Amino acid sequence: MVFSIAPKVILVIIFSLTSASCSEDQLAELGTLERNLLLTWIALERNDEDRVAAYNEDAQKAWTAIRGQYRDAHLSKPLLQSAGRVDLWMLNLRNAVEYKQPGRALMAVNLMQNELTVLRPQLGLNHPADQLYEFYHQWQDIVEASNDPMLCLLEWNEFEHEFAAANATWRTYLKSRPRFMDNTFPGLGKSASQSESSAVALTQGLDAFASLLKEGNHTLVAAPSRAINEMFFDYLAVITDYQSAQKAI
Repeated sequence: MVFSIAPKVILVIIFSLTSASCSEDQLAELGTLERNLLLTWIALERNDEDRVAAYNEDAQKAWTAIRGQYRDAHLSKPLLQSAGRVDLWMLNLRNAVEYKQPGRALMAVNLMQNELTVLRPQLGLNHPADQLYEFYHQWQDIVEASNDPMLCLLEWNEFEHEFAAANATWRTYLKSRPRFMDNTFPGLGKSASQSESSAVALTQGLDAFASLLKEGNHTLVAAPSRAINEMFFDYLAVITDYQSAQKAI
């Protein structure tokens, strides 16, 4: 499935960063919204309709509570335009979930993720979630090429380069990931052991993938590429506390 996301409400972040001060309550709202969008993404990828509806409902409520803030803030025109785009995508997400259109819902989350990934560094933020989003997108290229008879017309060295880039992104994330429980990734504290085990499993999967690449036969990595994709969402589920986070079922 094409996601992504990641999901987040850029305007709130923009508002917080451009305000004279950023309260702890505002930061908590941001983390909660981010998490609800991540949970919606995971549920969409897993075709878990009950949880999709519940997580999206929580994300929409969080957005409704926050969206008025940026309208009262003195933002530049580009930032207001960015905020408007996210507002539209949140509406698209709500409608897609209501009418059971998972592809459209994933696209909406993906668009929000991409917007945030581009915007956050411009605002001086280096959030570990952005590395997770980057790894996901890079890995989708690996999955597609690995499972294509023609390797998506890539040269072998190009394929190896794409893997190396994704692998490096994951290692960068591991170095920068939070080591404590927060609103976005409560599972890092609540399920620290499981979180670490899940991260190790993905890392080992990437190491095994690298070894298989030495055989020079992309058909050998087709199944492992899909398995690593599942490991990624398993990891996201742990750190966001997906299993017990909602009243969905």
